[in-house]
Amino acid sequence: ALLVAGTLSMSWNGLLIAGVAELAGRERAGTALGLQGTVVRLPGLVIGVGFGALVSFASWPVAFAVLSLIPLAGWLVLAPLEPEEEGRLEARRLRLARTAAVPPPVEGVPA
Repeated sequence: ALLVAGTLSMSWNGLLIAGVAELAGRERAGTALGLQGTVVRLPGLVIGVGFGALVSFASWPVAFAVLSLIPLAGWLVLAPLEPEEEGRLEARRLRLARTAAVPPPVEGVPA
């Protein structure tokens, strides 16, 4: 069970690094990877210490209730960016279609 848990907890890392580098482009890949590493690891430190402090001052149920609000906060922050991301994906599809000499997708027809 420990082997499975370890594998599942670490296997996302390579995909994340590849995705960040691809989205950032060749010129900014190093900066993007450094920022991504900081953004991913810093909250783990802050939340771990904060969770322990909250348990000490309040209780386990209160700490878990507060912890459950973090995904909601993330959704509230990221949801407004969805239309921008869709536009960026469409521009990427068109760029790849031009470079691959493949006709762009027809609207309403699944790719």
